[in-house]
Amino acid sequence: MNKSFLETLQYWLRNRAHGSLQSKTVALAKSYRGGGSSAHADMAAYVASRAPATYSAVSKALSMAHQLEEAPRTLLDVGAGAGSATWAALNTWPSIEAATFFDSNPIFLELARELAVYSGRRELVSSTQIQGDIQRGDFPACHVVVASYVLAELPETTTTEIVCNLWRASQQCLVLVEPGTPAGFTRIRSAREALIRAGAAIAAPCTHANTCPIVTPDWCHFKVRLSRTREHMHAKSASVPYEDEPFSFLIAHRGQQQTDGARILAPVKVTKSAASLRLCSHEGIQELAIASRNKNAFKRVKKLNWGDFYEGVET
Repeated sequence: MNKSFLETLQYWLRNRAHGSLQSKTVALAKSYRGGGSSAHADMAAYVASRAPATYSAVSKALSMAHQLEEAPRTLLDVGAGAGSATWAALNTWPSIEAATFFDSNPIFLELARELAVYSGRRELVSSTQIQGDIQRGDFPACHVVVASYVLAELPETTTTEIVCNLWRASQQCLVLVEPGTPAGFTRIRSAREALIRAGAAIAAPCTHANTCPIVTPDWCHFKVRLSRTREHMHAKSASVPYEDEPFSFLIAHRGQQQTDGARILAPVKVTKSAASLRLCSHEGIQELAIASRNKNAFKRVKKLNWGDFYEGVET
């Protein structure tokens, strides 16, 4: 029987984790906050505390984009880590038949392989692992290329070159996901500029290819809420059964550029008199208020969430 990603993580932890994860998780979180990478992360702490969050962020990002015109069959997961992005992509595109994990860290590649085997899913069990230098850019061509939480761990000066190499490897679609921080968005913005220059169409979150209208100190990011497993709560000494993962992302594809609609950039504010939205479209940043007296429009808008695509409503 095929296991879900979270079920597989729990199975791995029961069989491979030893001792308390709390101190190791604290050390991992401190390293990330200080700008460190996951290169020397304790694998059990990573599986318990970070893998669920990265999986949820990539899943949410993929759900915010329109489907590709052609069903992809091959996937390359660059900086694969535990393979979280691959699992998320397989849920989005069941047509994917072959997955490749690419990482510079052999320990992460082994982790991704073990989780793939535990899954029981044919396309994961038969996955390929490649150890390589992400900055060199020797990537095999695949229909979909995903790089999640990768750019933030590399020198900012390398962002444009790496993104261009990833784009050349992607035959249909490139997915980039980074921490939802000002630094993470800075890399996403640089990636967006490079991809547009390379002729890519932006599928999400943007609905246009104009210059990004976000002005510092603001940054474009979204959040996904994930339920914590028992292991996750223990590792983080948490009392709340969920956490919110902020992320910034970009999805580019080889197709036509969308120019209609808008993206909701902040939580929708609803009062008795109006529902207010902050939108990004080809016209720039807009603040829109739908009065409650416009009953149908108000009813529709107040159900919308941060990150939703906004097509407009009749007022």
